[in-house]
Amino acid sequence: MRQLTTIALLLVLANSADGAIIGGDALMMDAPALIGPDSVNQDKLYAFDERQSYTLTQALKTDSGILAAGTVVNSHYVFFDPKYKSTLSAELSFDGQILGVISKTRLLRKSDHLGHANTTYKSFYERGLEYGRGYDSLFSWPDGKTLTLTLRAKTPGDYIRVLTRPVDPRTPPPTPATPEPSAALLFGIGLALVKLRTRRA
Repeated sequence: MRQLTTIALLLVLANSADGAIIGGDALMMDAPALIGPDSVNQDKLYAFDERQSYTLTQALKTDSGILAAGTVVNSHYVFFDPKYKSTLSAELSFDGQILGVISKTRLLRKSDHLGHANTTYKSFYERGLEYGRGYDSLFSWPDGKTLTLTLRAKTPGDYIRVLTRPVDPRTPPPTPATPEPSAALLFGIGLALVKLRTRRA
């Protein structure tokens, strides 16, 4: 049975370079102490933020290619962990450009250093998506900030890591130009001064 939960997420914080899922079909949660099979046992898509504004110390392999050392990323963990076999279609929008998606079990394990500092990540078989069997699919929209997922899972669930480009909100807005007095206003002030002098005379 298809499960689709739609919750609009408005999580962009002022004066912060943290990444955010700003819309879509996911329940945003605080980083848990432990993540792995049977963490939630719910037919819903969950997500939480991992390391933010993190500079890669070495090249990192993703599903679509390699991110070079020195690249600054925000990391987000997204997972579907139903108790019984279930299918879910979902859409996720991020505030920053998607630099890479990691959905293969081996690559997830090798990228766990991007995980939240307070979370322990269980490593297990079939942690990632199973494209070859036609169970799962993942597409990126042309805007480069939106993902569409179809996940078919049971225990142990499906897990992916999404890496986005940090958005720096510290760029100050342009200073508005000081408006110059209009000709009509200057004319009005001049006329008032003329009347005032006439009365005094």
